[in-house]
Amino acid sequence: MARILLISTVKTETFIGDMAEKLSKDNEVWRYSILESKLTNYTSGQVVLFSTKNSKISIVFSAFKLKSYLKEIDYIHYHFINVYSVLIHLLVFNFSKCIKYATFWGSDFSLAKKKGRLSYLFFKRMDKILFSNGISLKDFSSLYPKLEDKLEIIKWPLSILELQKNIKNTDKGVFDFNIPLGKQIVCVGTNGGKNQNHLRIIEELNKLNTKISDEFYFLFPAGYPKNNDIYIKEIESKLKVSSLSFYHIDTSFHTEIDLAYYRNMTDILIQVQNNDMFSGAMQEAIFGGAKIITGSWLPYEILDVNNVMLFKIDDFSQLSKTLIEAKNFEFSPEMKKHNAEVIYSLSGWEIIKKQWFGLYKS
Repeated sequence: MARILLISTVKTETFIGDMAEKLSKDNEVWRYSILESKLTNYTSGQVVLFSTKNSKISIVFSAFKLKSYLKEIDYIHYHFINVYSVLIHLLVFNFSKCIKYATFWGSDFSLAKKKGRLSYLFFKRMDKILFSNGISLKDFSSLYPKLEDKLEIIKWPLSILELQKNIKNTDKGVFDFNIPLGKQIVCVGTNGGKNQNHLRIIEELNKLNTKISDEFYFLFPAGYPKNNDIYIKEIESKLKVSSLSFYHIDTSFHTEIDLAYYRNMTDILIQVQNNDMFSGAMQEAIFGGAKIITGSWLPYEILDVNNVMLFKIDDFSQLSKTLIEAKNFEFSPEMKKHNAEVIYSLSGWEIIKKQWFGLYKS
């Protein structure tokens, strides 16, 4: 039985928590949330809070407490890497003899591009550096050619796909968004982060003829990140003076079966982040039968190779026109089935679980 510590800067349990639960069936697994100073033992269920403060100093000191609490670890695996991950590792775990991994998931890749001395030392200490797609791996390799032997691709398993299989697309689940009959549901982004470009999207949607925009119900999922009130108010203010008649900012955080309903009820997803690895939320929406509008600058070549239908824009000025094109496109059951099969082959848990369990050998 391997002893595994998963460290991340993301407060939500959706991704890391789900993986921790799966790994805990055959291993002893802890998950440490840096920003919450919280340690969770997924094997025993124990939760330890090292500090209630959120200052930089308390975050670092909490990590020292973590090391004294967990004296024997076989693996440390960093997820959603940022400057805190680097500092904590170099100050606390730098000389630990355990095996060390680092996984990039999206906007955290910007840390690698800064190419600072501390960042390089962090990556150099890793036994493996993991990516969800080849484009990002190549970009990293060009920045750090000396670390090329450490780089690997490993896909993230999406457990929501298993739940989506048993849901009818016409079923809206427990949600009460008061969506008028006949409206196409357009999800604008997949979370409430600025990387989703909500404000720019609203500006482009404003260019739609009102008769056309009234055919849509625009849903803004903004359940995370936490402490995001200022940006949410910016979105709300922008929407109030927009020409859009039907919209809702959803600040609830959804998990498990609710999230599966959410993905399946989406007709169109506007996914035009500044940067991304391979959006799990987008994959789930594709699996659920949604049409996807995305940016040509995002590294989704694996979907192109597998003939997954995407509507791509090169610039935000093309968004309103592309939305109309997506609405009018005849999306056949055969195409939806093909898209779903491709997504499951890439991210279904039963398909890729051997990769993940193979990382941690007891």
